[in-house]
Amino acid sequence: MAFWGIRPKQSSDQPSFSSRLSLRPKAAVVLLGAGASASVGAPLMRGFVDRGRDYLARGIFADDVKPHISDTLDLYGALRAHFQITEEDLDNIENVLSISELRKLVPLPNLPALTETSTASVQRFIEAVLVKAIRLPGPESGEWVGVHFGPPQKRLLAAIWRLGQPSAIITLNYDCILEYCSYCLGLPFTYEPNACGGVEILKLHGSINWMQCSNRGCEEADRVAVAPLEYRPTDKQDYGTVELNASSCKSCGAPQRPLIVPPTWAKDLQHPVLRATWARALEVLAKAEVLAVVGYSLPAADPQVRQLLHAGLSSANLRQALVSVGGDELAVERWKQFFRGSWRDYRLHVTNQTFDFVANSELLAVLGVSIADFGHDQLQLLPVPQSPGINCEVRERLSQMMKEKGICNAAGGEIGVNWRDEIQRRRNGTASDSSQYAPLIRELGLDWRPSGPLLPVHGSHFYCNE
Repeated sequence: MAFWGIRPKQSSDQPSFSSRLSLRPKAAVVLLGAGASASVGAPLMRGFVDRGRDYLARGIFADDVKPHISDTLDLYGALRAHFQITEEDLDNIENVLSISELRKLVPLPNLPALTETSTASVQRFIEAVLVKAIRLPGPESGEWVGVHFGPPQKRLLAAIWRLGQPSAIITLNYDCILEYCSYCLGLPFTYEPNACGGVEILKLHGSINWMQCSNRGCEEADRVAVAPLEYRPTDKQDYGTVELNASSCKSCGAPQRPLIVPPTWAKDLQHPVLRATWARALEVLAKAEVLAVVGYSLPAADPQVRQLLHAGLSSANLRQALVSVGGDELAVERWKQFFRGSWRDYRLHVTNQTFDFVANSELLAVLGVSIADFGHDQLQLLPVPQSPGINCEVRERLSQMMKEKGICNAAGGEIGVNWRDEIQRRRNGTASDSSQYAPLIRELGLDWRPSGPLLPVHGSHFYCNE
């Protein structure tokens, strides 16, 4: 019998998720928190200070960012010295930012380290550290081939694409991991419903590639431009960062800044883009039959998201939920109390497994998607950028070609075909055209190479002034 309810500890012999649905759900929502991005190197909030200090010593920050890094580290040290009576977890960068935001409301003469620019510096600090910390395989890496390789985000994206809209991903992270993974898979994505038929990504706290003019008096101030991103290899072979190039407003020349909501109690969600995104999130939650939550602890300090979930799920369409909290026992209890007892006892499944583990098994199960939906499990999940997916026609042609080439057994199965390595050799130019797989790979377009700037397929602007 499958275990439902709360798992106290991670164990290899714990029963796995078992769906309560006999049919694939018509709509699903996956909610991602910081723990999901941690799977590819992003620090949790208590890790930002140490990462920032290390990266500054290694000299990997751009010159325009270094002053903000230094100012934030100085502020962190000063606050630790100031707080001699009360206890505050200053290693959590959210608390440093929240204290600096209090300076906007009232003067703080007892904290001279706080200045008018402190909040901006801490925000830039968080953005810069996040970008430098995330490590992803390059666009031509063999990790984008096959079901079981590469970052777990790619299996999530492939599953949501299979389900189609109104299924969507709601994320509280403003990194661009999902966008970059979509690009490397040749998978269309969108920030707007029905814009391109791709995976819908709803970013409740904004995004580092949503750019707006910093001059509030500019006519473009409320217009959001989706800027291109650049993959930059690091000293670690085959891995790199996904970064944004600095830009200026074409109208007034002022610097452009990302539209993001900092992780603080004083969240400003009034921008038209954010309001539209939250409204759409409410809509998809109301239609969802299944909900999967990865890396979000439902903190009491985040009442907006809690109320969004309450309001969205009030439609009573939800039939089962999977929550992965990464071993946070307090989060386990919060999620347990969030749902009514009778519903929770039968339909809620909470696990402390990692995102990598959940994405390979339980996440696909709760979404009603199986490995078989992607065809041969060593093939590129979504091989052709112009028309993603190994559809029925392609799968039939693949089976026929394998039989013609004698690379299957009597039951139609695989005999030693290492598609991952074979396709990677073709991408890096080391494969031989005499390979028995060459015609098949070439005809099916499995050796395509991503190229050009990373841009969403629906254009460079969205949600203009209301």
